[in-house]
Amino acid sequence: MVSASSSVKVGLTLGPSVTLNGREVPLGDLPLTLSSGSGGSVTVRRRSSVFVSVLLLPSGLEVWWDGRARLYVDAPANAGLQLAGLCGNLNGRAADDAATPEGDVEADIIAFAERFAF
Repeated sequence: MVSASSSVKVGLTLGPSVTLNGREVPLGDLPLTLSSGSGGSVTVRRRSSVFVSVLLLPSGLEVWWDGRARLYVDAPANAGLQLAGLCGNLNGRAADDAATPEGDVEADIIAFAERFAF
């Protein structure tokens, strides 16, 4: 789930398929750009026959998803983002990158990943 604001939530699921605030969006309807409030926007687009991407502006955070196994996150270092999850938090301290959703720091990488399983 990519949350651009409390009013815009984009889900990237197997397939790939895209949901917007819980409703499926046909890939043929992409690209799609929505205002996320406070001057920001969310753009969801098909990047290739494989990838779908979500771009959040003004932060510049972009998530690419192949619908199966590959997820790429491009987060500009100067964007001042608060990130968390399997990709770490980009705060420059590797020791706390394995923070779980509950805020614990897990030493074992497999146990860490399993805390995010759904």
